Amino acid sequence: MVFSEEQITKRLMAKEFAMQQLNDSEVLKLDKKERFNVLWKRCADFGLFSLAVPQEYDGMEEDILSIVAIMEGLGMGVDATNILFSANVHIFAGMLPILEYGSKHNKDSFIPGMMEGDIICAHAISEENAGSDIWSLETTYEEVEGGYRLSGIKNYVTNAPYADLYIVYARKKESKKFRGVSAFLVQKGTEGFEVGKSIDKMGIELSPMGSIYFNDCVISREMMLGKEGQGMNIFNSTMEYERPFLLSYQVGIMERQLERCIKFAKERKQFKKRILDFQSISNRIADMKVRLEASRLLMYKVAEEKLNNQNIYLSSSIAKLYISESLVQNSMNAMEVYGACGYIKEYHVEEALRDSIGSKIYSGTSDIQRNIISSMIE
Repeated sequence: MVFSEEQITKRLMAKEFAMQQLNDSEVLKLDKKERFNVLWKRCADFGLFSLAVPQEYDGMEEDILSIVAIMEGLGMGVDATNILFSANVHIFAGMLPILEYGSKHNKDSFIPGMMEGDIICAHAISEENAGSDIWSLETTYEEVEGGYRLSGIKNYVTNAPYADLYIVYARKKESKKFRGVSAFLVQKGTEGFEVGKSIDKMGIELSPMGSIYFNDCVISREMMLGKEGQGMNIFNSTMEYERPFLLSYQVGIMERQLERCIKFAKERKQFKKRILDFQSISNRIADMKVRLEASRLLMYKVAEEKLNNQNIYLSSSIAKLYISESLVQNSMNAMEVYGACGYIKEYHVEEALRDSIGSKIYSGTSDIQRNIISSMIE
């Protein structure tokens, strides 16, 4: 796959935006919530939240390859994951399902505010006993007069503490099968709905995470997303969109890491030699380059297949596994190249390493990807 000149220009613009606006040292001095708000608004003003939105809603309606180029460019511009993970959830696990499965009322009510960054979206499917085993959902719903009653708890919900709108998956009461799972839109402030405190994490600290609680929470019928029993189709469709774009900025981050490591290794001297001239350092950088280029090819392959409406279930699992594992290893190599400097927060090398660990867990763990891959090549 080859980007057009226009797509290359968009990638460069995204990189420059991220370098100038998302790495702002003054903003990084603010507390987490204020820092998040400032960077979120900058993303909205840049047009990030309008990329996949049709022109009828005043969106940019960019094609898949252009969005991949832009997301890769953003990754190339940030020192660490920063706010990109939250933005990815908002756009691809939030806006796209609403655009594809939501009613006209849903779209008219939420899409304009989501584009402006005034409405933040969260995607809630994981539970204490339903993480990788997604079929074991314990959050339930039942029909009541005028709508549905939700009961249960969702855990590890990205954006939960700051969100205004939540896409929630629940199983119909008494139902044991996946066809009983439906998706709902729940607004902050709905009676019977409560958001827990922000969870402290190892990495991706700027992206908030929390639990949400449904205590006989009643929502109107129009807040069901898609049709009843369509929840797992919506979730699978969401993952098919989310992964290529999630992988795109991870590839961009690896590009940024490599550039910074080469620059540092050329400038840093030991024993009167550049450390780049030591084979142990140059070999690590060579390995980082190999993983980066292989990751980029896998990511482009998934994006092109999605563009051509091909089934990407296997290819996206291969790419998710390889790219997330490569991101962790490249981040570890960056720490080794930087040595003591990498352990110091001002260089953001240790932050990038902490952030990378999560990539092996979110959007399907590495072991789950291996299970999917092995099941499809038997």
